Amino acid sequence: MAINSKTELPEDRLNFKVLNSHHKSKKAATSISKQQSPFDLLRILYEGAVAGAAAGVVVEAALYPIDTIKTRLQAVRGGGQIILKGLYSGLAGNLAGVLPASALFIGVYEPAKIKLLDI
Repeated sequence: MAINSKTELPEDRLNFKVLNSHHKSKKAATSISKQQSPFDLLRILYEGAVAGAAAGVVVEAALYPIDTIKTRLQAVRGGGQIILKGLYSGLAGNLAGVLPASALFIGVYEPAKIKLLDI
């Protein structure tokens, strides 16, 4: 008895057809995603810059008091008192330097990494 492909397929043949069509669609999607246009490069640059700036600000705000305490401990001579008041004084100046530096570093690093990995 011949099986008509339009009516019914045996279960194993149906599974093969479904799996094979799914496999073909994955290949098409991956080949499209490897191509990059200049707009993708600018998007990656922008996203990296924003992520770098945010990460730099969070890290600096979290670690600034610890760095201040360390500096005050180094400045104390002969068992003097450490003043814990004003641990965040001067943070704005540091953020003004960390924000653009982190944004540039990560913003340039990510597209360069992607291009070098493609090569």
